[in-house]
Amino acid sequence: MVDCLRISVATFSILIGLYFQDLYDDLRVMSRIRVVQQFVMAVGIAFLVQATSTYVNQ
Repeated sequence: MVDCLRISVATFSILIGLYFQDLYDDLRVMSRIRVVQQFVMAVGIAFLVQATSTYVNQ
């Protein structure tokens, strides 16, 4: 049950990060580097959320 909750939190945080980086809006890619930077930022936010939730649960 705990593993399912952790996976759900990770998935949700990645989706929220992608939403706040506006990666759902842009249909045309002007710069590949910018898209990669935004994606890495979203994944970094997800890692921080996971780390914080693990720290709080201990």
